[in-house]
Order: sequence, then structure tokens, then C-alpha cells
Amino acid sequence: MLNIIRYVLGILIILAPSIITGNLLYNSSNAIGGLHIAEFVMRTISLMLGLVVIYDATKKVIEK
Repeated sequence: MLNIIRYVLGILIILAPSIITGNLLYNSSNAIGGLHIAEFVMRTISLMLGLVVIYDATKKVIEK
């Protein structure tokens, strides 16, 4: 049960920028100047963190 929560949490972390901005994909027409970089960095970091959480959950399943 805890691993399922970790998978869901990882997916939510990956989708968090889309939920916050309202755009599923990176949309450069809505951002201006430094916001391009900030949104890209936010999406990249959330993708990496989400994948780390999912990897950790998968590792725990394999170890059991």
C-alpha cells in the first residue's frame, strides 16, 4: 500500500507544474523573458524528482 502511495506521489510531482500553470506541455508563448527559464527549470526539476520517487518505490518492491 505504501508503494502505491509513492507511485502516486511521484506522478503528482511530475504533473505539479502542469497543475500549477494550467498547461500540460511547455508553452513558450505564454511566458516572457526570465519566466521561460524559470518554467523550464521547474518542469525539469519536478520531472527528475518524480522519477527519483518512482525509482525508490520500484526499488523497494524489488527488494521485498
